[in-house]
Amino acid sequence: GVPQDQDRDSENGDGVGTGEGGICVVCSDEASGKHYGVMTCNGCKGFFRRSVRAPKPYECRASGNCPIDRMARNGCRACRFKRCLDVGMDTDAIRPDRDKTGE
Repeated sequence: GVPQDQDRDSENGDGVGTGEGGICVVCSDEASGKHYGVMTCNGCKGFFRRSVRAPKPYECRASGNCPIDRMARNGCRACRFKRCLDVGMDTDAIRPDRDKTGE
């Protein structure tokens, strides 16, 4: 693909949810665009959508601050979902009418 300008907003966190392209603010993987209000990868986008619809809340088996990065993002759903909320992903942006048939 196109080389990314690594100096801009990728490490210091100032540009959370702003700009184009770049880094997923949840797991630091390559972002696919702005989803539910912030820049995320498709993995975190789908995870967030499924989590909001989950029948019961996730529970962390550790201390509640598990590492969430590209390699470990699937390790703890509770901490990954908490991180989604912490970076500003909007639960209200998930529209049920965009589900299957759009009834």
